[in-house]
Amino acid sequence: MYNKRQRSYSASKFIGSIKRIGVTVCPETLVSDVLNLYRQSKTGEFVPIVTKKGICCGIICKDKFLEKLFVSQYGLDLYGKKEISQFVSNAVLSFDENRSLEEVSKQLTAHSEITPAFIITENTKYKGVGTIMDLLSEMTKQQIKNAQHANPLTLLPGAIPINERMNELLQSKKTFSMAFFDLDNFKPFNDEYGYNTGDGAIQLVAKLLTENTNKQIDMVGHIGGDDFIVIFSDPDWENKCQSILQEFESEAISLYRKEHQDQKGINGFDRQGNEVFFPILSLSIGVVSVEATANCLTHIEISDLAAEAKHQAKLMIGNSCFVNGRVSMNK
Repeated sequence: MYNKRQRSYSASKFIGSIKRIGVTVCPETLVSDVLNLYRQSKTGEFVPIVTKKGICCGIICKDKFLEKLFVSQYGLDLYGKKEISQFVSNAVLSFDENRSLEEVSKQLTAHSEITPAFIITENTKYKGVGTIMDLLSEMTKQQIKNAQHANPLTLLPGAIPINERMNELLQSKKTFSMAFFDLDNFKPFNDEYGYNTGDGAIQLVAKLLTENTNKQIDMVGHIGGDDFIVIFSDPDWENKCQSILQEFESEAISLYRKEHQDQKGINGFDRQGNEVFFPILSLSIGVVSVEATANCLTHIEISDLAAEAKHQAKLMIGNSCFVNGRVSMNK
């Protein structure tokens, strides 16, 4: 049974989205000069120490800095002419701006020391400062937004968070593929077995998608009925789609009574009222590849391409996947 509480969707943004860009100092800056920056309110609470090569080697925390400097009345005389890198010695945690909020949160939680701030980098070079409070605030906002637009049957994000995610990825020039999942022969199955069993088929798809995607960087959405979307940031999307098709084929038959399992389908009526044999439920996937999404400007363009790819997949018999004008797999 699909457990709707198993999955969290707070990772729909990257840590780079919360970076603060402010004043930095070089390792050779004098302690007295840093003090003057604070006195003149020219910097925030956290000041990164960044080398000329763009590498951050520490963070000055205002409270700790002032406490250490003025622990005695002679503190400024003792330390004022020292370089800040000699005065502040703290191990700095850094994360690439493409890491998800959830990944960073887990690593910070596992760290032995509580750190109120951390460094955000791009290819190991300093880009900005992140704070625990900003991280928690953004994760809370994401959870509330996703809950507001979640599908009530699966609690997966709906169309609005999915579209926002695609636009965010496009704007930040991050590579991804998008897959549109749709059940074949669902209406006659639903008519024969009723809505409860029909909901079970939809929840089966939700389960397989969430189990076969990378929770940290992919996003699974349920946009209505038996339609699902997965935004794959994981480059191994093709193998994941293949696993989903194989597992669905294996599990879908258990939704049918024995007589229907034996004949591998059910007799029903099409939209014109003609009696037709409908095979066991199958899954069609239309994929917009990384190369194709890279040429799109908005989620609308991607959605149009995905709808066409899904249409082509549904023209094939059985569990199938169609990618940008080519058949990726067909079972």
